[in-house]
Amino acid sequence: MNVVMIALDAVRADHLSCYGYPRSTSPRLDALAAGGVLFERHFTPITGTMPAMTTVFSGTHPLTHLILNQDASSGLNPKITWLSLLMRHHGIDAVAVDDLVDHRTWFARGYRYYLNPRRRGERTTAANVNDLAIEWIETGRDAPFFMHMHYPDAHAPYMPADDRMGLFYDADPTTTNVGSLDEFYRRPTGENWPKQWFGDLLQRWPSTSGQRIEDIDFIAAQYDAQVRAVDDAVGVLCDALERVGRLDDTLLIVYGNHGEQLGEHGVYFDAHGLHDASLHVPLILHWPSGLKGGRRVQALTQHQDLAATVVEAVGESLREDLIEGRSMLPLARGETTMSHWNHKLIACESTWQAAWALRTSEYKLIVSRECDYRSSPPVVLFDLLDDPGETRNIAAENPNLTKKLLDIFDGALRQMLAGRGHKSDPIVPGAVTLGRRLFQAQGHRYPPRPSTWNPHPPPRLEPVPKVTSRV
Repeated sequence: MNVVMIALDAVRADHLSCYGYPRSTSPRLDALAAGGVLFERHFTPITGTMPAMTTVFSGTHPLTHLILNQDASSGLNPKITWLSLLMRHHGIDAVAVDDLVDHRTWFARGYRYYLNPRRRGERTTAANVNDLAIEWIETGRDAPFFMHMHYPDAHAPYMPADDRMGLFYDADPTTTNVGSLDEFYRRPTGENWPKQWFGDLLQRWPSTSGQRIEDIDFIAAQYDAQVRAVDDAVGVLCDALERVGRLDDTLLIVYGNHGEQLGEHGVYFDAHGLHDASLHVPLILHWPSGLKGGRRVQALTQHQDLAATVVEAVGESLREDLIEGRSMLPLARGETTMSHWNHKLIACESTWQAAWALRTSEYKLIVSRECDYRSSPPVVLFDLLDDPGETRNIAAENPNLTKKLLDIFDGALRQMLAGRGHKSDPIVPGAVTLGRRLFQAQGHRYPPRPSTWNPHPPPRLEPVPKVTSRV
Protein backbone atom coordinates (compact mmCIF):
# COMPACT_ATOMS: atom_id res chain seq x y z
CA MET A 1 0.00 0.00 0.00
CA ASN A 2 0.92 3.67 -0.29
CA VAL A 3 0.19 6.74 1.81
CA VAL A 4 -0.35 10.21 0.35
CA MET A 5 -0.88 13.10 2.75
CA ILE A 6 -2.09 16.45 1.41
CA ALA A 7 -1.89 19.49 3.69
CA LEU A 8 -4.38 22.20 2.75
CA ASP A 9 -2.79 25.33 4.15
CA ALA A 10 -5.16 27.68 6.01
CA VAL A 11 -8.29 25.75 4.99
CA ARG A 12 -10.90 25.79 7.73
CA ALA A 13 -13.43 23.00 7.98
CA ASP A 14 -16.53 25.17 7.92
CA HIS A 15 -15.67 26.55 4.46
CA LEU A 16 -16.00 23.15 2.78
CA SER A 17 -19.32 21.98 1.38
CA CYS A 18 -18.92 18.54 2.98
CA TYR A 19 -18.83 20.29 6.38
CA GLY A 20 -22.05 22.17 5.66
CA TYR A 21 -20.81 25.33 3.92
CA PRO A 22 -23.48 26.66 1.51
CA ARG A 23 -21.05 27.64 -1.25
CA SER A 24 -19.82 24.93 -3.61
CA THR A 25 -16.17 25.20 -2.62
CA SER A 26 -15.29 21.50 -2.50
CA PRO A 27 -17.05 19.16 -4.98
CA ARG A 28 -14.02 16.86 -5.30
CA LEU A 29 -13.46 16.69 -1.55
CA ASP A 30 -17.19 16.08 -1.08
CA ALA A 31 -16.92 13.05 -3.38
CA LEU A 32 -13.76 11.89 -1.62
CA ALA A 33 -15.52 12.11 1.75
CA ALA A 34 -18.56 10.23 0.42
CA GLY A 35 -16.27 7.37 -0.57
CA GLY A 36 -14.10 7.63 2.53
CA VAL A 37 -14.25 8.76 6.15
CA LEU A 38 -14.78 12.37 7.22
CA PHE A 39 -13.75 13.49 10.70
CA GLU A 40 -16.24 16.09 11.89
CA ARG A 41 -14.15 17.48 14.75
CA HIS A 42 -10.46 17.43 13.95
CA PHE A 43 -8.26 20.15 15.43
CA THR A 44 -4.74 21.48 15.37
CA PRO A 45 -3.40 21.97 18.92
CA ILE A 46 -1.44 25.07 17.87
CA THR A 47 -1.73 27.86 15.32
CA GLY A 48 0.85 28.70 12.66
CA THR A 49 2.18 26.54 9.84
CA MET A 50 5.57 25.69 11.34
CA PRO A 51 4.27 24.59 14.78
CA ALA A 52 1.24 22.79 13.33
CA MET A 53 3.21 20.88 10.70
CA THR A 54 5.83 19.92 13.27
CA THR A 55 3.02 18.44 15.37
CA VAL A 56 1.80 16.43 12.37
CA PHE A 57 5.19 14.95 11.52
CA SER A 58 6.37 14.33 15.07
CA GLY A 59 3.11 12.87 16.36
CA THR A 60 3.64 14.86 19.55
CA HIS A 61 2.02 17.78 21.33
CA PRO A 62 3.73 21.19 21.00
CA LEU A 63 4.81 20.91 24.64
CA THR A 64 6.96 17.97 23.55
CA HIS A 65 8.49 19.20 20.29
CA LEU A 66 8.62 22.84 21.56
CA ILE A 67 8.16 24.52 18.20
CA LEU A 68 5.72 26.95 19.77
CA ASN A 69 5.54 29.86 17.36
CA GLN A 70 5.90 30.71 13.72
CA ASP A 71 9.43 32.09 14.12
CA ALA A 72 10.77 28.96 15.84
CA SER A 73 14.39 29.99 15.37
CA SER A 74 15.67 27.66 18.10
CA GLY A 75 15.50 24.56 15.90
CA LEU A 76 13.99 21.13 16.45
CA ASN A 77 15.43 18.70 18.97
CA PRO A 78 17.02 15.93 16.83
CA LYS A 79 15.66 13.32 19.26
CA ILE A 80 12.09 14.13 18.24
CA THR A 81 10.49 11.37 16.16
CA TRP A 82 9.69 12.19 12.51
CA LEU A 83 7.13 10.43 10.36
CA SER A 84 9.18 10.28 7.15
CA LEU A 85 12.10 8.82 9.12
CA LEU A 86 9.82 6.09 10.45
CA MET A 87 8.65 5.32 6.91
CA ARG A 88 12.20 4.97 5.60
CA HIS A 89 13.15 2.86 8.61
CA HIS A 90 10.40 0.43 7.61
CA GLY A 91 11.56 0.25 3.99
CA ILE A 92 9.02 2.64 2.48
CA ASP A 93 10.24 5.30 0.04
CA ALA A 94 9.49 8.73 1.48
CA VAL A 95 8.97 11.66 -0.89
CA ALA A 96 8.05 15.27 -0.12
CA VAL A 97 6.46 17.62 -2.63
CA ASP A 98 6.42 20.93 -0.80
CA ASP A 99 8.56 23.96 -0.04
CA LEU A 100 8.47 23.66 3.76
CA VAL A 101 12.22 23.07 3.80
CA ASP A 102 12.67 26.65 2.58
CA HIS A 103 11.21 27.79 5.89
CA ARG A 104 12.73 25.27 8.32
CA THR A 105 15.36 22.67 7.46
CA TRP A 106 13.96 19.99 9.75
CA PHE A 107 11.08 19.42 7.33
CA ALA A 108 13.54 17.60 5.04
CA ARG A 109 14.26 14.89 7.62
CA GLY A 110 13.92 11.32 6.43
CA TYR A 111 12.97 11.85 2.82
CA ARG A 112 14.65 9.91 0.06
CA TYR A 113 13.22 12.33 -2.50
CA TYR A 114 12.51 16.01 -1.88
CA LEU A 115 10.74 17.73 -4.78
CA ASN A 116 10.58 21.47 -4.14
CA PRO A 117 7.95 23.22 -6.30
CA ARG A 118 9.13 26.75 -5.48
CA ARG A 119 10.00 28.83 -8.54
CA ARG A 120 12.07 31.96 -8.27
CA GLY A 121 9.90 35.06 -8.22
CA GLU A 122 6.64 33.09 -8.26
CA ARG A 123 4.22 32.00 -5.60
CA THR A 124 3.94 28.23 -5.17
CA THR A 125 0.55 26.80 -6.11
CA ALA A 126 -1.17 23.45 -5.81
CA ALA A 127 -0.83 23.09 -9.57
CA ASN A 128 2.98 23.38 -9.25
CA VAL A 129 2.93 20.76 -6.50
CA ASN A 130 0.77 18.42 -8.56
CA ASP A 131 3.04 18.70 -11.59
CA LEU A 132 5.99 17.31 -9.63
CA ALA A 133 3.98 14.74 -7.67
CA ILE A 134 2.20 13.29 -10.70
CA GLU A 135 5.41 13.11 -12.71
CA TRP A 136 7.00 11.13 -9.87
CA ILE A 137 3.96 8.84 -9.47
CA GLU A 138 3.78 8.14 -13.20
CA THR A 139 7.37 6.88 -13.42
CA GLY A 140 6.04 3.37 -12.88
CA ARG A 141 7.40 2.70 -9.39
CA ASP A 142 6.03 -0.53 -7.95
CA ALA A 143 7.43 -0.20 -4.43
CA PRO A 144 5.24 1.19 -1.63
CA PHE A 145 5.72 4.90 -1.02
CA PHE A 146 4.86 7.63 1.45
CA MET A 147 4.29 11.08 -0.04
CA HIS A 148 3.55 14.38 1.67
CA MET A 149 2.21 17.32 -0.35
CA HIS A 150 1.45 20.89 0.68
CA TYR A 151 -1.11 23.06 -1.14
CA PRO A 152 -0.53 26.70 -0.06
CA ASP A 153 -3.12 28.50 -2.21
CA ALA A 154 -5.69 29.33 0.50
CA HIS A 155 -3.12 31.08 2.69
CA ALA A 156 -3.20 34.88 2.64
CA PRO A 157 -2.81 36.74 0.37
CA TYR A 158 -5.85 35.27 -1.41
CA MET A 159 -4.95 35.75 -5.06
CA PRO A 160 -7.13 33.55 -7.28
CA ALA A 161 -6.72 33.42 -11.03
CA ASP A 162 -8.69 36.04 -12.94
CA ASP A 163 -11.31 33.54 -14.07
CA ARG A 164 -11.96 32.47 -10.46
CA MET A 165 -12.33 35.87 -8.82
CA GLY A 166 -16.03 36.03 -9.61
CA LEU A 167 -16.92 32.48 -8.59
CA PHE A 168 -18.59 33.63 -5.39
CA TYR A 169 -18.92 37.41 -5.81
CA ASP A 170 -20.57 39.69 -8.36
CA ALA A 171 -20.82 43.17 -6.78
CA ASP A 172 -18.66 46.30 -6.58
CA PRO A 173 -16.41 45.71 -3.54
CA THR A 174 -15.70 49.45 -3.20
CA THR A 175 -19.34 50.46 -2.64
CA THR A 176 -20.91 47.32 -1.12
CA ASN A 177 -21.07 46.65 2.64
CA VAL A 178 -19.19 49.89 3.31
CA GLY A 179 -17.64 49.98 6.77
CA SER A 180 -17.20 46.22 7.16
CA LEU A 181 -13.41 46.60 6.88
CA ASP A 182 -13.02 49.81 8.91
CA GLU A 183 -11.67 47.99 11.96
CA PHE A 184 -9.17 46.14 9.79
CA TYR A 185 -7.90 49.35 8.19
CA ARG A 186 -7.31 50.82 11.66
CA ARG A 187 -5.04 47.91 12.62
CA PRO A 188 -1.27 48.05 12.02
CA THR A 189 -1.57 45.19 9.51
CA GLY A 190 -4.24 47.19 7.71
CA GLU A 191 -1.71 49.94 7.07
CA ASN A 192 0.39 47.76 4.76
CA TRP A 193 -1.77 45.02 3.26
CA PRO A 194 -4.06 47.36 1.25
CA LYS A 195 -0.95 48.68 -0.49
CA GLN A 196 -0.04 45.14 -1.50
CA TRP A 197 -2.53 42.39 -2.32
CA PHE A 198 -5.70 44.42 -1.74
CA GLY A 199 -4.50 46.84 -4.38
CA ASP A 200 -3.77 44.02 -6.80
CA LEU A 201 -7.24 42.53 -6.31
CA LEU A 202 -8.81 45.92 -6.89
CA GLN A 203 -6.92 46.44 -10.13
CA ARG A 204 -7.98 43.04 -11.42
CA TRP A 205 -11.68 43.40 -10.56
CA PRO A 206 -13.55 44.39 -13.74
CA SER A 207 -15.70 47.27 -12.48
CA THR A 208 -15.19 49.48 -9.43
CA SER A 209 -16.12 53.06 -8.62
CA GLY A 210 -14.34 53.58 -5.28
CA GLN A 211 -10.73 53.90 -4.18
CA ARG A 212 -10.40 50.97 -1.81
CA ILE A 213 -12.03 47.62 -1.00
CA GLU A 214 -14.85 48.14 1.51
CA ASP A 215 -16.62 44.77 1.49
CA ILE A 216 -15.16 42.05 3.69
CA ASP A 217 -17.35 39.53 1.85
CA PHE A 218 -15.32 40.23 -1.28
CA ILE A 219 -12.14 39.13 0.51
CA ALA A 220 -13.90 36.06 1.92
CA ALA A 221 -15.07 35.21 -1.61
CA GLN A 222 -11.47 35.30 -2.85
CA TYR A 223 -10.51 32.97 -0.01
CA ASP A 224 -13.31 30.61 -1.04
CA ALA A 225 -12.11 30.76 -4.64
CA GLN A 226 -8.69 29.60 -3.46
CA VAL A 227 -10.30 26.81 -1.46
CA ARG A 228 -12.00 25.73 -4.68
CA ALA A 229 -8.59 25.81 -6.41
CA VAL A 230 -7.06 23.37 -3.93
CA ASP A 231 -10.18 21.22 -4.18
CA ASP A 232 -9.66 21.03 -7.94
CA ALA A 233 -6.03 20.08 -7.32
CA VAL A 234 -7.05 17.21 -5.04
CA GLY A 235 -9.25 15.95 -7.85
CA VAL A 236 -6.43 16.14 -10.39
CA LEU A 237 -4.16 14.12 -8.10
CA CYS A 238 -6.83 11.48 -7.48
CA ASP A 239 -7.41 11.17 -11.22
CA ALA A 240 -3.67 10.60 -11.72
CA LEU A 241 -3.55 7.92 -9.02
CA GLU A 242 -6.51 6.17 -10.61
CA ARG A 243 -4.96 6.43 -14.06
CA VAL A 244 -1.86 4.50 -12.95
CA GLY A 245 -3.89 2.01 -10.91
CA ARG A 246 -2.69 3.19 -7.48
CA LEU A 247 -5.82 4.82 -6.04
CA ASP A 248 -7.40 1.72 -4.50
CA ASP A 249 -4.31 0.73 -2.53
CA THR A 250 -3.43 4.27 -1.43
CA LEU A 251 -4.45 5.74 1.90
CA LEU A 252 -5.14 9.36 1.00
CA ILE A 253 -5.15 11.71 3.99
CA VAL A 254 -6.37 15.24 3.24
CA TYR A 255 -6.14 17.64 6.17
CA GLY A 256 -5.96 21.34 6.96
CA ASN A 257 -2.82 22.37 8.80
CA HIS A 258 -4.61 25.26 10.52
CA GLY A 259 -7.69 27.38 9.93
CA GLU A 260 -8.11 31.02 9.00
CA GLN A 261 -10.05 33.91 10.50
CA LEU A 262 -11.90 36.15 8.07
CA GLY A 263 -12.84 39.00 10.38
CA GLU A 264 -14.42 36.90 13.10
CA HIS A 265 -13.37 37.89 16.61
CA GLY A 266 -11.53 40.93 15.26
CA VAL A 267 -8.93 38.77 13.49
CA TYR A 268 -8.41 39.42 9.80
CA PHE A 269 -6.99 36.97 7.27
CA ASP A 270 -4.76 35.01 9.63
CA ALA A 271 -4.89 32.05 12.02
CA HIS A 272 -4.40 34.11 15.18
CA GLY A 273 -6.61 33.24 18.13
CA LEU A 274 -7.74 29.95 19.62
CA HIS A 275 -11.26 30.05 18.24
CA ASP A 276 -12.49 27.18 16.10
CA ALA A 277 -12.03 29.29 12.96
CA SER A 278 -8.28 28.90 13.58
CA LEU A 279 -8.21 25.41 15.09
CA HIS A 280 -10.99 23.36 13.47
CA VAL A 281 -9.68 21.87 10.23
CA PRO A 282 -10.88 19.29 7.72
CA LEU A 283 -9.71 15.69 7.80
CA ILE A 284 -10.72 13.08 5.22
CA LEU A 285 -9.34 9.54 4.95
CA HIS A 286 -9.90 7.73 1.65
CA TRP A 287 -8.65 4.17 1.19
CA PRO A 288 -10.88 1.98 -1.01
CA SER A 289 -9.09 -1.27 -0.17
CA GLY A 290 -8.80 -0.53 3.54
CA LEU A 291 -11.76 1.56 4.70
CA LYS A 292 -15.49 1.39 4.12
CA GLY A 293 -16.73 4.69 2.73
CA GLY A 294 -19.51 6.95 3.90
CA ARG A 295 -18.64 7.18 7.60
CA ARG A 296 -18.52 10.49 9.52
CA VAL A 297 -16.61 10.43 12.82
CA GLN A 298 -17.73 12.67 15.68
CA ALA A 299 -14.85 12.07 18.11
CA LEU A 300 -12.44 14.88 19.01
CA THR A 301 -9.19 14.18 17.14
CA GLN A 302 -6.05 16.24 16.69
CA HIS A 303 -2.91 16.55 14.58
CA GLN A 304 -0.68 14.38 16.74
CA ASP A 305 -3.00 11.47 15.88
CA LEU A 306 -2.05 11.60 12.19
CA ALA A 307 1.43 10.06 12.50
CA ALA A 308 0.08 7.19 14.61
CA THR A 309 -2.61 6.57 11.99
CA VAL A 310 -0.05 6.32 9.19
CA VAL A 311 2.22 4.02 11.19
CA GLU A 312 -0.62 1.61 11.91
CA ALA A 313 -1.86 1.75 8.31
CA VAL A 314 1.48 0.51 6.95
CA GLY A 315 1.40 -2.40 9.39
CA GLU A 316 3.89 -1.25 11.98
CA SER A 317 3.43 -1.29 15.74
CA LEU A 318 3.17 1.99 17.62
CA ARG A 319 5.77 2.98 20.18
CA GLU A 320 4.15 5.22 22.76
CA ASP A 321 7.54 6.53 23.83
CA LEU A 322 7.98 8.01 20.34
CA ILE A 323 4.47 9.01 19.23
CA GLU A 324 1.97 10.54 21.64
CA GLY A 325 -1.02 10.48 19.31
CA ARG A 326 -3.45 7.61 18.83
CA SER A 327 -4.23 5.90 15.56
CA MET A 328 -7.58 7.04 14.17
CA LEU A 329 -8.07 3.86 12.13
CA PRO A 330 -10.28 2.24 14.82
CA LEU A 331 -12.53 5.30 14.62
CA ALA A 332 -12.48 5.23 10.82
CA ARG A 333 -13.45 1.56 10.82
CA GLY A 334 -16.16 1.97 13.45
CA GLU A 335 -14.27 -0.28 15.87
CA THR A 336 -14.38 2.24 18.71
CA THR A 337 -16.65 5.09 19.71
CA MET A 338 -16.46 8.61 21.07
CA SER A 339 -16.83 7.33 24.63
CA HIS A 340 -13.42 5.66 24.33
CA TRP A 341 -11.71 8.69 22.80
CA ASN A 342 -10.58 12.18 23.83
CA HIS A 343 -13.06 14.17 25.90
CA LYS A 344 -10.98 17.34 25.94
CA LEU A 345 -8.28 18.99 23.85
CA ILE A 346 -5.58 21.41 24.99
CA ALA A 347 -4.37 23.94 22.41
CA CYS A 348 -1.96 26.86 22.58
CA GLU A 349 -0.65 29.87 20.68
CA SER A 350 2.59 31.78 20.97
CA THR A 351 2.91 33.59 17.65
CA TRP A 352 0.55 36.54 18.07
CA GLN A 353 -0.43 35.96 21.69
CA ALA A 354 0.56 33.80 24.66
CA ALA A 355 -2.62 31.81 25.30
CA TRP A 356 -4.06 28.37 26.03
CA ALA A 357 -7.42 26.80 25.24
CA LEU A 358 -9.38 23.93 26.73
CA ARG A 359 -11.97 22.51 24.35
CA THR A 360 -14.62 19.93 25.12
CA SER A 361 -17.69 18.95 23.12
CA GLU A 362 -19.67 21.59 25.02
CA TYR A 363 -17.32 24.41 25.98
CA LYS A 364 -14.27 26.38 24.88
CA LEU A 365 -12.17 28.05 27.58
CA ILE A 366 -9.42 30.43 26.44
CA VAL A 367 -6.82 31.50 29.00
CA SER A 368 -4.48 34.30 27.92
CA ARG A 369 -1.10 34.77 29.55
CA GLU A 370 -0.56 38.06 27.74
CA CYS A 371 -2.93 40.65 26.32
CA ASP A 372 -3.04 40.63 22.52
CA TYR A 373 -3.56 43.52 20.11
CA ARG A 374 -7.34 43.08 20.42
CA SER A 375 -7.21 43.52 24.22
CA SER A 376 -8.88 40.12 24.62
CA PRO A 377 -10.02 39.32 28.19
CA PRO A 378 -7.73 37.11 30.29
CA VAL A 379 -10.37 34.37 30.49
CA VAL A 380 -13.01 33.70 27.86
CA LEU A 381 -15.68 31.00 27.95
CA PHE A 382 -17.99 29.95 25.12
CA ASP A 383 -20.95 27.57 25.16
CA LEU A 384 -20.33 25.70 21.91
CA LEU A 385 -23.77 24.10 21.80
CA ASP A 386 -25.67 27.39 22.03
CA ASP A 387 -22.99 29.55 20.42
CA PRO A 388 -20.93 27.53 17.90
CA GLY A 389 -19.60 30.75 16.37
CA GLU A 390 -18.02 31.70 19.72
CA THR A 391 -19.49 35.19 19.75
CA ARG A 392 -20.58 35.58 23.40
CA ASN A 393 -18.22 35.35 26.36
CA ILE A 394 -20.18 33.81 29.24
CA ALA A 395 -17.33 33.63 31.78
CA ALA A 396 -18.49 36.52 33.98
CA GLU A 397 -22.10 35.37 34.18
CA ASN A 398 -21.13 31.77 34.97
CA PRO A 399 -18.44 32.03 37.69
CA ASN A 400 -18.93 28.50 39.03
CA LEU A 401 -18.70 26.88 35.60
CA THR A 402 -15.71 29.06 34.74
CA LYS A 403 -13.90 28.04 37.93
CA LYS A 404 -14.68 24.38 37.31
CA LEU A 405 -13.24 24.52 33.79
CA LEU A 406 -10.23 26.54 34.98
CA ASP A 407 -9.53 23.84 37.56
CA ILE A 408 -9.79 21.15 34.86
CA PHE A 409 -7.50 23.15 32.59
CA ASP A 410 -4.94 23.83 35.33
CA GLY A 411 -4.88 20.17 36.32
CA ALA A 412 -4.53 18.95 32.74
CA LEU A 413 -1.80 21.46 31.94
CA ARG A 414 0.06 20.71 35.16
CA GLN A 415 0.04 17.01 34.27
CA MET A 416 1.18 17.69 30.70
CA LEU A 417 4.03 19.94 31.85
CA ALA A 418 5.23 17.64 34.62
CA GLY A 419 5.02 14.57 32.41
CA ARG A 420 7.36 16.21 29.91
CA GLY A 421 9.84 17.43 32.50
CA HIS A 422 8.96 21.13 32.24
CA LYS A 423 9.68 23.27 35.27
CA SER A 424 7.36 26.04 34.07
CA ASP A 425 4.84 26.89 31.39
CA PRO A 426 6.68 27.90 28.16
CA ILE A 427 3.65 29.83 26.88
CA VAL A 428 4.47 32.99 28.80
CA PRO A 429 4.39 36.77 28.32
CA GLY A 430 7.35 37.80 26.23
CA ALA A 431 7.45 34.54 24.29
CA VAL A 432 5.35 35.97 21.48
CA THR A 433 7.62 36.86 18.58
CA LEU A 434 5.87 37.56 15.29
CA GLY A 435 3.10 39.77 16.65
CA ARG A 436 5.48 41.83 18.76
CA ARG A 437 8.01 42.29 15.97
CA LEU A 438 5.47 43.38 13.37
CA PHE A 439 3.71 45.81 15.67
CA GLN A 440 6.86 47.37 17.09
CA ALA A 441 8.34 47.77 13.61
CA GLN A 442 5.40 50.04 12.81
CA GLY A 443 5.78 52.06 16.00
CA HIS A 444 2.99 50.41 17.99
CA ARG A 445 3.19 49.23 21.58
CA TYR A 446 2.75 45.49 21.98
CA PRO A 447 0.82 44.31 23.77
CA PRO A 448 -1.57 47.24 24.36
CA ARG A 449 -2.42 46.04 27.87
CA PRO A 450 -5.24 47.84 29.73
CA SER A 451 -4.54 48.66 33.38
CA THR A 452 -7.39 46.37 34.48
CA TRP A 453 -6.09 43.32 32.62
CA ASN A 454 -5.14 40.61 35.16
CA PRO A 455 -4.18 37.20 33.74
CA HIS A 456 -5.08 33.86 35.27
CA PRO A 457 -1.83 32.58 36.85
CA PRO A 458 -0.09 29.54 35.37
CA PRO A 459 -0.25 26.33 37.40
CA ARG A 460 2.41 25.83 40.03
CA LEU A 461 4.62 22.84 39.48
CA GLU A 462 6.16 20.86 42.29
CA PRO A 463 9.93 21.38 42.33
CA VAL A 464 11.92 18.45 41.04
CA PRO A 465 13.77 16.96 44.05
CA LYS A 466 17.53 16.94 43.86
CA VAL A 467 19.13 13.51 43.87
CA THR A 468 22.21 13.34 46.11
CA SER A 469 24.56 10.49 45.36
CA ARG A 470 26.00 8.56 48.26
CA VAL A 471 29.73 7.98 48.41
